[in-house]
Amino acid sequence: MRGDEAALEALVSTYRPRARRTALGLLGDPDGAEDVAQEALIKVIRALSRFDPDAPGGNRRDIFQEGAVP
Repeated sequence: MRGDEAALEALVSTYRPRARRTALGLLGDPDGAEDVAQEALIKVIRALSRFDPDAPGGNRRDIFQEGAVP
């Protein structure tokens, strides 16, 4: 179980800044970007079996755009 927690922490610490930057670029609102980034990371964690960190941006950007559009 501890390995899973460490892997989750590593994933979040690696992708949170990118998620926030992407969301900020889409929204232009720092507070909204933080919310969207958090929601996007939750979606990634829930869909981890389908997440491809090596996809050329598309996989992550799609998730962030979905979270940014009401």
